[in-house]
Amino acid sequence: MVSPQTLTSWCEIDLDCIAQNLAIAISLLPKDTRFCAVLKADAYGHGIDQVVPIITKQGVDCVGITSNAEAAAVRKAGFSGQLMRLRAATPCEIEHGTLYNVDEQVNSVDTALQLQALIKNGDYRSGIHLALNANGMSRDGLELDTQSGRKTCKSILAQVGDRIVGVCSHFPSNDPAQLRESAELFQQHVDWVISNSQLERKDLLIHAGSSLTLVSDEKIETDMYRCGAILYGILKPELGFARQWPFEQRSLALVIFRVDQPLATIDQKPWIKIGSWPVFQLAIQMGFTDMRTKLHWSQFAVNCAKLSGKSR
Repeated sequence: MVSPQTLTSWCEIDLDCIAQNLAIAISLLPKDTRFCAVLKADAYGHGIDQVVPIITKQGVDCVGITSNAEAAAVRKAGFSGQLMRLRAATPCEIEHGTLYNVDEQVNSVDTALQLQALIKNGDYRSGIHLALNANGMSRDGLELDTQSGRKTCKSILAQVGDRIVGVCSHFPSNDPAQLRESAELFQQHVDWVISNSQLERKDLLIHAGSSLTLVSDEKIETDMYRCGAILYGILKPELGFARQWPFEQRSLALVIFRVDQPLATIDQKPWIKIGSWPVFQLAIQMGFTDMRTKLHWSQFAVNCAKLSGKSR
C-alpha cells in the first residue's frame, strides 16, 4: 500500500531559471525606477517560500500579493520590505492584513473610512495606494472619467489623503496600441488627482500592473514596474526569459491488477484480496515533461508479466 504520508504529486522547479529571469527583468528597468515582484497565487504555483530568497538576494524591495495567506507566507519566508496588495480588499482582509504590514488599495469612501479608523487607533501603519481604473479592468479602480468617480476620489482624499503614498492602475490589454492608450489615460488621471489634492508628485509612487509595461515594444513610463509573468517565463522568450517547461510534474498512479499465479509462489509484496481474487497494488511514478507523459510503459508491461507469471 502507498503510505498515507507519501506525496503522490509534486513539481520540480528550476529556481536558477527564475533567478535568471529576474536578473533580465531588473536589467531592463529604466534608470531610477523600482521593481515589484508579483508573487500572487503562491508565486504562480512555484512556491512563495522558494521564490522569496531569490528576489531578496537580487535586491527586490517590493512584493505584490493578493491574499493575506500570501502575505503571511512572504513574511514567513523572511521578506521585510514593502508588501503591496494588488487588488481591493474586503474589510476583514484589511483588518487582518495589518498583521503583515500590507499596503492597501483604496477605491471607495467606505474603505477610506475603515483605513482612517485603523490609523486613528494605531493599527494601520502601512501606506495607501489610490486605485484608478484608467481604461483598465473595471474591477477595483476609480473611474475618473465620470463625475461620480471624481466626487468619490475627492472624498477619499479628504479622509486619507495624508497617508496616500501611491497611485496605481492595471492595464487590461497587451496590445501595443491599447497599452499606450491606457498609459496615457492613466497619466492624465494622475495629473488630475495631484491638481485636485494636497498630494505632491515627488512624494508619490506611480505604478501600474502587467509585465508588458516593462517589456512591451511601447515605452511605458512609471515609477515602478509590477511584473509576474516574465519571472516565470510566460512572456517574451525572445528577450531571454526562459519557461519553467521542461519541468517535471510527477504523480503516483496506483494500478490494481489480478494475479493468475497461486499466492504461495509470489514473493513480492504488498498484496491484497478483493473478493476471492488475489491482486497486487503497484505504485508507478508518472512524469510530465513539456506536457508529455514520461511513464515507461514497456518496463511496466515487463513488471506485470513477471507478477502474473506470463511472458509478454
